[in-house]
Amino acid sequence: MSRQKTMGMLHDAVSSAPTSAEVSAVLRPKWSGVLTVDGKRVRVSCGPACAPRAGRMVWLCGVDAGTGDLPHYSLADEETTVDLVLFFRGLKEAGYGLARAYFRRERGHTEGGAQGVR
Repeated sequence: MSRQKTMGMLHDAVSSAPTSAEVSAVLRPKWSGVLTVDGKRVRVSCGPACAPRAGRMVWLCGVDAGTGDLPHYSLADEETTVDLVLFFRGLKEAGYGLARAYFRRERGHTEGGAQGVR
């Protein structure tokens, strides 16, 4: 099977998968409210449908400290204030009760963050 066909099949499967918010609405996990947020540069190649977003992007991910779950994640152009606001809005839509957020720094240091981001 060719790489292109495999990627097409993967894209079809992922595009019909439920979002984090939909999964959490059904499972109702017991999250701790303490989240570590990190952005990682990823290479995105997705064909003509999203050509303007292709290239290097940032995968923003939040990991719950108590469960290790990923209550929310998103793709962004950069780690800007606007991208982080959109990330935290998605987190709120997922029903995550944020008590404290920590942001990972490049060299692996964790910085204490905002409490009660709304």
